[in-house]
Amino acid sequence: MLPLPAAWGVIFVAALVGCGNHAGPGSADQTNPAASATNSTQPAKPAPAAQAVELVVDYGDGVLKRISAIPWQQHMTVLDALKAAGNRPHGITFASRGAGPTAFVIRLDDVENQGGATSAKNWTFRVNDRLQDESCGLVEIKPGDSILWKFGAYE
Repeated sequence: MLPLPAAWGVIFVAALVGCGNHAGPGSADQTNPAASATNSTQPAKPAPAAQAVELVVDYGDGVLKRISAIPWQQHMTVLDALKAAGNRPHGITFASRGAGPTAFVIRLDDVENQGGATSAKNWTFRVNDRLQDESCGLVEIKPGDSILWKFGAYE
């Protein structure tokens, strides 16, 4: 067996780490025969990123729920992603009212909004770390986006 350059060992370890169940934002399990073919002069190119989004729920008490690889669809809104996450095993349950520009989430899992008092905690959402000021039924998302629902006082 011929010795391999040290860089190949790093690539091999990185490939093993990337095969775990801890997928990052916008990642999904993929099988791409072209990407697995080896070339004696160059390592195989990685498969293109899946068209998916990630949803994270921060309950404000140190508990986070992460649902990755939610299939993205054209004109998908934050509310659509929440509905898709609810269809997954160990997904999200939620209650909302209104639709489109008036859609408003009032409960995620067993945590309900507390109302309008100054110190009240309520659900807000961010897309790619940007706090949104429009309805979750109106904000469209793109492949690779990460949605964070956070329970807490408005920041």
